Amino acid sequence: MIYTENSALVSEGSPAAEVATMSGESAMTQGSASRGATSAEDRVNRLAQGAHAAVDRIAEKAVPAVQRLRGGVNSAAATLRTRADDLDGMQRRWVESSRGCVRNHPLVSVGAAVAAGMVLSRLMGRRD
Repeated sequence: MIYTENSALVSEGSPAAEVATMSGESAMTQGSASRGATSAEDRVNRLAQGAHAAVDRIAEKAVPAVQRLRGGVNSAAATLRTRADDLDGMQRRWVESSRGCVRNHPLVSVGAAVAAGMVLSRLMGRRD
């Protein structure tokens, strides 16, 4: 890409680029080489400043978004930990309750297990 005298951007190899190059060469041969170098340097500096400003604007917008995302993830992780602890406690209570019931009523527990086995065997039955 080539910048012309009026700061227009043209593609290399295009007729406009050739004209811009030739006009730039003729301007330099007329004794304005230092002015051409200074204006090119000014253009590069303006482009660099514009790029820096754009990066700064993007960074200013990205930081709050990242902080909100981090807060949401931390909140979700805390909720999941709480739910896992609740489920673990519920499982322990059910196991202890079942053990207590079997200890208090061993014959009823064995009878219930036999009855459940018979029902399952009838439901699943042999299918030859």
